Amino acid sequence: LIITGLSSATTLLAPALLTASQFASFVLLASFFQLASRLDFGLSELADRYGHNPHNRQETSEHLIHARWMIASIILPLIGLSIYIFSKSNTLLPPLDLTLALTGGLLAMIAVGPVTVARAKNNIKDFAVLALTLQLGMTLPRLLGLALGGTTGCYLALTLWYVIFAARTWHDLDFKAYPWRALVSPLQQAFPLFLSALLWLCIQFLPRWLSAAISSQDDFSHLAFAFNIVALATGSLTTIGQAFYPRYLILRREGKGAQLPDTLRKDLFKTIFVAFLALAVILPLIPFGIIHLYPRYTPAIRETLIMVISLMPLIPVLWFVPLIVAIAAKPLRTMSLLTLPAGFALALLIFVLYYFAGREGQAFAILVFSFLLFLVFTSLLKEHALLRSRPAFWLIPLMVVLALSLVGEAQWIMVQSQ
Repeated sequence: LIITGLSSATTLLAPALLTASQFASFVLLASFFQLASRLDFGLSELADRYGHNPHNRQETSEHLIHARWMIASIILPLIGLSIYIFSKSNTLLPPLDLTLALTGGLLAMIAVGPVTVARAKNNIKDFAVLALTLQLGMTLPRLLGLALGGTTGCYLALTLWYVIFAARTWHDLDFKAYPWRALVSPLQQAFPLFLSALLWLCIQFLPRWLSAAISSQDDFSHLAFAFNIVALATGSLTTIGQAFYPRYLILRREGKGAQLPDTLRKDLFKTIFVAFLALAVILPLIPFGIIHLYPRYTPAIRETLIMVISLMPLIPVLWFVPLIVAIAAKPLRTMSLLTLPAGFALALLIFVLYYFAGREGQAFAILVFSFLLFLVFTSLLKEHALLRSRPAFWLIPLMVVLALSLVGEAQWIMVQSQ
């Protein structure tokens, strides 16, 4: 929590250290860095499955780390093509910065291998030490890079940080004694999980990608601050959640799956109420913070409030989706049901509402999109016997009431600030 907080503070300093256009680039580059860091072809999710299956838990160590190097060696040459395509289609993505973001993300994918192994085994002590060491790169090194070299310095610092830890995993492996052909089987098993994880990651980035594609540069620069706050929240929840959801998998592994619905129900409702209280406290601070710390984003205060409220339905989804993917018999089908309809709806809504209502229309499109994700998420919990019918029934009206309460609070805040 402490390291995640420091990382969040670094992210919040970025808009103060960068110009509006540089910060818009920073927000887009962050999504490419995170995307590259997850290009492990499902090995993280496969480790989770091994972790809750007592028959093959021994396979969670060396071969999953070998496989990350194999994937990186295949993907690295493709980075050049990706850079050419994206830098040509968007002026906010300088080729050098995009190169560093993608390379740094790929090195992070390799370095995180031992972390996923410790998590899968529910070895929280080793997991914490390894994860904290890697996460430190997102604090002072990234901040110094931002302060000294803007977006280029930021991603150069991250690349240098993760190359150290990726090299450490190389040093610990004996490649001569390990047959590369033995990696084919785990990669085949992991590929549906990889596609599932990729869909989930892309759906989180989709709002900012669509906004960058359809907005004027001025509009996207104003919305970049709101996207940064949402990304900060989703990234922090994903990082912290890694230490919690393996305990549900352990219940299944130990034959206590019958306890899961009750345990999950309590944790789910607890998560929702804590999220509501946190957002209710945070919302009044946003206009004050923007006006005094980030005055150039003052024209987008209303849009920022709406997009922060969109986290209300999204928080429980972010917290529990990895559990669904880990236990689903057909993870790709499950993730497709969750992401594809909501993604198509978002694309339609964001185009239409931006045309009629500008930046505020985009923000409301993202709010509706997060509700659609929560609706499908609730049905998936029930389908996978993770939640009983009665609590699942009450989740939707509860979420509507809480989110509308936050919308009412945001409207009151805007009236008071005028």
